[in-house]
Amino acid sequence: MVAILVGLMGSGFGKFKPFLKSSASSGRSVLAGRGMAVLDSCMLCDEGPENVIHILKDCYTAHELWDSFPPLPTTVFYETNLVDWLRLNCNSTKRYAVANLNWGTVFSFGIWSLWLRRNGVLFRGESPSCNLRKEVTSKATEFTYVGVNGKRTQTRQQISVRWCSLPLHWHKVNSDGSAFGNPGRAGGGDLIRHDKGEWIRGYARAIGCTTKVAAELWALRVVLDCVLL
Repeated sequence: MVAILVGLMGSGFGKFKPFLKSSASSGRSVLAGRGMAVLDSCMLCDEGPENVIHILKDCYTAHELWDSFPPLPTTVFYETNLVDWLRLNCNSTKRYAVANLNWGTVFSFGIWSLWLRRNGVLFRGESPSCNLRKEVTSKATEFTYVGVNGKRTQTRQQISVRWCSLPLHWHKVNSDGSAFGNPGRAGGGDLIRHDKGEWIRGYARAIGCTTKVAAELWALRVVLDCVLL
């Protein structure tokens, strides 16, 4: 089984390679076949040998997950062998209508979540998740918009920032205040220019110890005094 799964890894399985390797050699039926003193039945349903294809596809708990997604062609989805099942679904480019996600991405997180759930029940005594579909969709959505879309090359846009001339006889006021900490040492400054962009008056001074908001308001008050007086 390990050799079969490793052969699939050239088809774009990416970070699921370690998962496929470990799952291929960790089912209870595999361990029992190696002579270890463990029951080979599935601990979630107790209805079949716990191997990879049972955990991810044939167990009724796996059916509950897959059946919760939009209608799938049953004869294709449930009746194919493990190798073809993984290849067809992981490489699928069809869209999952609910969140407009790639089905290959949703499926990959589905089998991963099924395996993690099995390990949580077996090794940590956790209760099986009652809303695995929501968990899978959430992980697939995050991966799509942060992992996949985040790697796409962004189109560069150059925006020129410059002084824009004012209407005739208008003046422009720029005011700012800041603090090194909140509260902390603060200062403020103002600048007044006319319609040609030339300096009319301005100032910069220390305020003392105050908050950032207070520094902004203080600088604004001072420049209003300058304009109104």
